[in-house]
Amino acid sequence: MFTPFAIARKLSEKRVRKLLANYVRTRQPGETEEENKAMEEYLYQILLREGTTEYALFKQFDAGLHAYKPLCADDRLGAENAIPFPISIVFGTKDWMDSRGSVRIIKRNKFNQEGKCNLYLLPKSGH
Repeated sequence: MFTPFAIARKLSEKRVRKLLANYVRTRQPGETEEENKAMEEYLYQILLREGTTEYALFKQFDAGLHAYKPLCADDRLGAENAIPFPISIVFGTKDWMDSRGSVRIIKRNKFNQEGKCNLYLLPKSGH
């Protein structure tokens, strides 16, 4: 199966480490060079292992990252009183996921009328 990490696994270790070093320095810089090196090593270890959950993403989402069977569907958590307890859901204001389905889940929860269900949006946060 094709994934970006599958491509990276085909590259030489030297090339992958150079790409990761560039990524860390431009997108996730640490306070010190030691932190940058630790992040590079961490990413190398988790991203270049044999794929597992990355394949699950392709089973659950289409190419636009829209779920084939979203949790807010009527036969899932979107059904009236599908969840027998109060729930709270958290999203970041910079989250790549759409929170509208969560609003539907919360509105249909029987504890929502009592004010026990919440949707929290964390400012300046991603997923």
